[in-house]
Amino acid sequence: MKSVSSMVWALAPVLFLATGCLKTRSTAKDSEQRQVLQQQVSTLQRETSDSSNRFTDVNEQIRDLRGRVEVVENRMSSGGTEIERTRQSLSEQNQGTERKLALLQETISKMDAHNQSLTAEVFALKAEVAALKVGQSAAAASASASAATKNSFSVAKDHFDKKEWKRAVLAFQKYRDTNPKGKNVAEATYLMGVSFQELKMKDEAKSFFDEVIANHPKSNEAKKARTRLKSLK
Repeated sequence: MKSVSSMVWALAPVLFLATGCLKTRSTAKDSEQRQVLQQQVSTLQRETSDSSNRFTDVNEQIRDLRGRVEVVENRMSSGGTEIERTRQSLSEQNQGTERKLALLQETISKMDAHNQSLTAEVFALKAEVAALKVGQSAAAASASASAATKNSFSVAKDHFDKKEWKRAVLAFQKYRDTNPKGKNVAEATYLMGVSFQELKMKDEAKSFFDEVIANHPKSNEAKKARTRLKSLK
């Protein structure tokens, strides 16, 4: 018994030391584990903070993109409105241009008609001037005694029958001047046209033929004047 007790007491310090070493190792291991855990927690916290920051950045980017999209949509909307306004303005300008063109064409037509009227008047004036010139050249000729007793139309007709074209023109014009509503005005006008045609003065002849047709459209002279006009073309 004593030997056992002695051995226990002899081993007690060793056991105490061993127990102390075990406690120290266990404490050191626990400390290391706590440090590792603390490091992991810190890492997680940092990662969580980074994730939160990234999430915040992503949200800001999304908001920025949404703002840009709204700006682009507003521009597209305003651009479409501006395009529509431009189209409407161009359409109104086109309509205004068409109205101006129509008015211009109408004005040109009126001017053409007026020019034609002026041209006819010019031909008539030329014919009168030609008749006056013929009269001036024939004024020196003396009239026969028998012609003095006849009326002016008969005198003119005598000159015409004798193919004295210049004297005939002068005499017919004198008859027209003194008898503007005489019964032989249509024939006198027609024969003046024939006389000018014989004198190779086509424009003057045409002027008197046109006058017969215009002023006496249903007369025999008008029918003959139309035939003469065809031969002048």
